[in-house]
Amino acid sequence: MKRFVVTLLVLLFTQYLVGQQKIDVGGTVIDSMQVPLVSATVVLISQADSSLVQFGLTNGQGKFKLRSISAGTYSLQVTYLGYEQNVRTIITKNEDIDLGEIIMKRALNALEEVVVKGEHAPIMVRKDTIEYNAAAFKTQPNEVVEDLLKRLPGIEVEDDGNIKAQGEDVEKVLVDGKEFFGNDPKIATRNLPADAVDKVQVYDRKSDMAEFTGIDDGDREKTINLELRDDRKKGYFGTAGAGYGSDERYSARMSLSRFNKGLQVSVIGLMNNINEQGFSFDEYLNFMGGFGGLMSGGGRMRVGGDVPINSGLSNGFVDTGAGGINLNYDFSEKADISINYFVNDIANTTERKGTTENFLEGGSYFTNERSLQESANTSHRFNTRFNLELDSTQNIRVESSFSLSEGMLDTESNSDLVNADKVTELNSARLFASQSNSDDISGELTYRKRFRGRNSRNLTLNASLNTTSRDIDGDNAAENIFDTGTPSEVVETLLQRSVQNDDQASYSVRTSFVEPLKSGKFLEFSYRRQNYDNDWLREVYDVEGLNEILNNGLSDLYNRNFTYDRYGVGFHLNTEKASVTIEGNYQASRLFGDIISDGVTIEKRSKSFLPRFSWRQELGTSHGLRFTYQTSVREPSLEQLQPTVDNTDPVNLYIGNPDLKTEYRHRMQLRYFKYDQFTFTTFFAYLATTITEDKITNERTIDNRFRQITRPVNVDNDLGINSTVSFNTPVRPLGIK
Repeated sequence: MKRFVVTLLVLLFTQYLVGQQKIDVGGTVIDSMQVPLVSATVVLISQADSSLVQFGLTNGQGKFKLRSISAGTYSLQVTYLGYEQNVRTIITKNEDIDLGEIIMKRALNALEEVVVKGEHAPIMVRKDTIEYNAAAFKTQPNEVVEDLLKRLPGIEVEDDGNIKAQGEDVEKVLVDGKEFFGNDPKIATRNLPADAVDKVQVYDRKSDMAEFTGIDDGDREKTINLELRDDRKKGYFGTAGAGYGSDERYSARMSLSRFNKGLQVSVIGLMNNINEQGFSFDEYLNFMGGFGGLMSGGGRMRVGGDVPINSGLSNGFVDTGAGGINLNYDFSEKADISINYFVNDIANTTERKGTTENFLEGGSYFTNERSLQESANTSHRFNTRFNLELDSTQNIRVESSFSLSEGMLDTESNSDLVNADKVTELNSARLFASQSNSDDISGELTYRKRFRGRNSRNLTLNASLNTTSRDIDGDNAAENIFDTGTPSEVVETLLQRSVQNDDQASYSVRTSFVEPLKSGKFLEFSYRRQNYDNDWLREVYDVEGLNEILNNGLSDLYNRNFTYDRYGVGFHLNTEKASVTIEGNYQASRLFGDIISDGVTIEKRSKSFLPRFSWRQELGTSHGLRFTYQTSVREPSLEQLQPTVDNTDPVNLYIGNPDLKTEYRHRMQLRYFKYDQFTFTTFFAYLATTITEDKITNERTIDNRFRQITRPVNVDNDLGINSTVSFNTPVRPLGIK
């Protein structure tokens, strides 16, 4: 009986294996002249339920192979731009199928593509654009565009919402070719419903200047354009969702859009306390950088000492409320306007504990730190962009932005410094509280002109203006105990109020003229004038009972002016597969600072030659090599040059260095990428090297009481190397990547 059961199980298992046997379907796609068609789309659809089973693209010889197909009856569809769709029925059993040559017939009409209703070719390749048919990748009714992108081969969506396409970061997401709430791709992908999208187009977008002039400057940004379904281009559509869970956690979000010919209006909003942000909060992060006292170029905090400020919103507990409205309107084919408004409200609570070991020549010591931080911020941002095409040879763009922020920060911290013998040398307790507000106004005007008579001869004029004002009121209390628990114990206390005002204004004027030579060669002449003005006031008051006494040693009042003139000449070479740019720039800079509070005047002048070289080589479809070399200079800030001691935090002192030199930076980047559209395999390699002459860095020393003194200095050469290698391929039998 046992032998019979075993035999029966073996027979059943063998039959199961036979039934599960997978076969391959292959063939060669050619035209009537026997020419192989590269990147033709091949789709296999089950006739039983019309579901998509497998798809792929032909290789350089026009060949394709669809692997691991189960037995059944299928419809095989072959699609290629400019040709009629080829459809045939195939029946798979237990042997591989070779369909031989599949001959495509040219379409009788001259349309760019043939549309077959009811059929969904998932991918089309059109020169440098890969287009995904959203209907071929099923999504749930309430899912957003981000969920759709996760299903597309060759596209990766990371946990934070950042997108990679063919191994490269996606920098911009457009909706029907227009910007959606500015430059943050996540606003569109996390708020537009997936079922509103008809096509997802991925391509390397040239710079605005290259698109206007026709001169390829080698600059690219990976871009996704979401082409909406026709029924969503007229009328209303949107999504809404909410959830509530344990510990009073909640989340809610919505989006509503109204589109018609020439008009796009969208409203989005969210509220949650689960550390989830659907929009960008650059204003918040910039604003936080000013709490406690505006980090200087050397990396120190001006008031409040080492107040732990978040570098991102993923730390602690974050309550978020945000909303906005976006409007795009076409007055005509030659004029359009884009307007958007955002309001963000964020509250953040963070508690930290940490231990740091510091190594000195005579041994090491440990710092144990504990801190509790609460912050809140509300910011408003309003942006506009207006484009006007005066005629076929010239256009004007006007952009403006206004932002307003206000907030608070409360920090309570305590630290112990313990030597190698586990003896506490220093105990420091601090309380810091601040209220802050800021406003930024900016505007930019660009005029571009192509001259008649010779192709690509053009002139560009650009002018921009920006003003910023930030005010911070802070209260700082500290108690520092040196030589804790010993007869020589010393206690220092600090109780201060500070008032800061930072007013900045800058303007820029740029112009360039391009003269065509011949055979894709161009000569460019450019000039730029940049000016920065900064008025800084900081008043620190020592609080003694009910009285406040101005501390002149900690108070600052200065004016700063930085100006440079840059003259440049460049050579551009463009071919069908490559672009090369060689530039040489001469920059003359002047830094003038009047430290009124100390009666000190600082003036620095420098002259620099700044070469730049870029090379872009296309080795095939989604296969290329890029190399760039560029130079830049960085002037020391006035705070870094100021030769006075800042003892706002008695255990962390800072003194400037008036002998600082200007940094000169060389940066080289090499990128290699290859995306195989036939196997959806991506290989990406990146190498960047930065060499900085006279690098400005901080020198730190420790005295016998373990007080830290920080001073900026120049180092002869600073070397930084960054490298990334990435390989991504699907493992279809397992359904993983």
